[in-house]
Amino acid sequence: MRNRSPSLIRNGLAAKNDPREVMTDGHAPCFGAELREATLPPGPDAHIAETRSTEWPAQQQ
Repeated sequence: MRNRSPSLIRNGLAAKNDPREVMTDGHAPCFGAELREATLPPGPDAHIAETRSTEWPAQQQ
């Protein structure tokens, strides 16, 4: 699974009728480091929430 952040952001903007376009750059640094696909995996003690990303915008209204 490739980085889903752009689609999460697009869905969040669409839920708020925000017309801004999401631009992506696979080489853009994050705090000075270039992130790879497995750079930010959840740790062994991560709490995985039951709320899905598709359900979250509706709960924010």
